[in-house]
Amino acid sequence: MDESQSVQTTKVLGYLDKAIWWSLLAMIVAIPLAETPKTICFVSALVCWLVKMAITRDIKIKIPRLGWFLLAWLGATLLSTFNSECGLKGVSDVLMYVSFFLLIVNVVDSERRIIQLFWAVVIGIGIGDVAGLWKTISEAVRMHTEIDRLYILSLGAVAPYLVMVLSFMMGVAYHVRWDKREWFLIGLVALLSIAALIFTYTRSMWIVLLLVSIIFVVLQRSWWPAIAAAVLIAGLGLGLATSSVIRDRAHELTKLQHDASFESRFGTWTGALAMVQDRPLLGVGAKCFMASRTKYQLPDGPLDLRQAHNQVLNVGAETGMIGLAAFLAWIGYYTVFLFKLAWSTRSNLAKALWLAAIGSLVTILLHGMVDASFGAELALLFMLIAGCLIVAQDLGSSREERAL
Repeated sequence: MDESQSVQTTKVLGYLDKAIWWSLLAMIVAIPLAETPKTICFVSALVCWLVKMAITRDIKIKIPRLGWFLLAWLGATLLSTFNSECGLKGVSDVLMYVSFFLLIVNVVDSERRIIQLFWAVVIGIGIGDVAGLWKTISEAVRMHTEIDRLYILSLGAVAPYLVMVLSFMMGVAYHVRWDKREWFLIGLVALLSIAALIFTYTRSMWIVLLLVSIIFVVLQRSWWPAIAAAVLIAGLGLGLATSSVIRDRAHELTKLQHDASFESRFGTWTGALAMVQDRPLLGVGAKCFMASRTKYQLPDGPLDLRQAHNQVLNVGAETGMIGLAAFLAWIGYYTVFLFKLAWSTRSNLAKALWLAAIGSLVTILLHGMVDASFGAELALLFMLIAGCLIVAQDLGSSREERAL
């Protein structure tokens, strides 16, 4: 009886392992495509993981040091909801990011699985690129107008997500061996993503991708990132010659003091500072910036007023100095961690993911100056890269120990 129960338990655990893994892969493919399937797949993976731990009675959860900093940020976010008009709405988002990070570092146990996650990202954004470009271009042809700003299905922050994916692809593609078909697919998706990035008309992200490409050329001593930069420059050059929208967006860079979006940002930043001064410790509450706009007299304008259009101001306004300190603490720790890793990483895959992590961090820091974009899909991709890097580093260290 005991033996039959053991066999049955082993089968159940095998099914749970498959359910966890396929749910994770499906979730990552769905991140830029659809909110509901993404959430369902995440909940499925998380529940199956918890059930597996309950069956095996092994409740040990691997929490790397970055994980403890993230948990502190989650706690500070929860604290900000006391006396907030918006309740726990913002906490659920941060809970998802932190849970996803912990899921990655506990479930991913091989380089093969990391590569599978990479392909899930590539496939997801490839489908999103095709859908976004098709819709945008076909609409322009149908209406006989210039191509409008590109959006990708459920993606909120399209441009920074594209830059982060391109960083991921540039890092991993160089350090991993691919066959010709895989190179073709990576190159095709990269071209589509660069085209999509151009049509987002997001000037800051054009500049960030160029900067990330330069950083990669210096760190990799490879010309592959330079090719990506050259394609972007060529695309923008073609756009300057054929598109009045791109010409106008580029021309506005020479007179930012008169740019409507920057003028609106100054008013929004002033309102965010007023929130910090009024509620310095706990802020107005996570995800409560929009609900507080009337009280703090935020100006109407071309900007989306759901956030402060500056990452530091947004975190400070919503979660106060306590939340801001926790947020900056994990960003600071992660920056130092990446800096130290530059001299200790030997595994090719860990080097690739280190580069991808550098690119994702640069994207967050630079785009955070003009937008509070660290959330939703972008935060999940950031956590995926960070989690995979930690796993790859641990796998490399284990191999070295076995060799000794």
